[in-house]
Amino acid sequence: MGGSSLRSLSLNTVTPEIVNSILRSGTRITHLSLDVSETPQLDFSQHLKIIGGLKILNYLRLSSSTPSDINNLLSAMITILPRSLRHLNIEHEFSLRHLGSFLSACRIPLEELTLYPNMSIDTGFLTEIINYVKDLSSLKFLYLNLSWETGLINKIFIREMTDDLQKYLFTIDLDKLKGESIEQI
Repeated sequence: MGGSSLRSLSLNTVTPEIVNSILRSGTRITHLSLDVSETPQLDFSQHLKIIGGLKILNYLRLSSSTPSDINNLLSAMITILPRSLRHLNIEHEFSLRHLGSFLSACRIPLEELTLYPNMSIDTGFLTEIINYVKDLSSLKFLYLNLSWETGLINKIFIREMTDDLQKYLFTIDLDKLKGESIEQI
């Protein structure tokens, strides 16, 4: 499908020509997946333009094999996110500190955050991420892939999860968590 009927888009390469074409004709896009791994000189201007230009964007997935890519993009996109965004999915390489700073500064009402970190998740990771998200009033669910190794095929995470991969997805209902201390959990 093309043009204004396009609802979902996945891009590995983002150029000014692609962005301009999408924003001219694809304004009904609600789901966007961006792999920012091969962004030259960490220039995210076109990524920011497409994210900010999709006014009814509901779901945004970011992936990268380099930590600085997502970390830099998170700090740059705080002010351009459309108010319609409800679900943010971050895959592979990112730092919790950068994610925490982003979440603290983010003013859009995110309802769901999905993380597929390229590391094992231990108690320290869980405690840190819960401290970042538990006081965000709009955030309802935090989804974590507890076994990132199962999601790697040829060193690339395949988003279409099989039933086997689904069993490693852990859900934290933040409505139940709010108001409780970490020690009570």
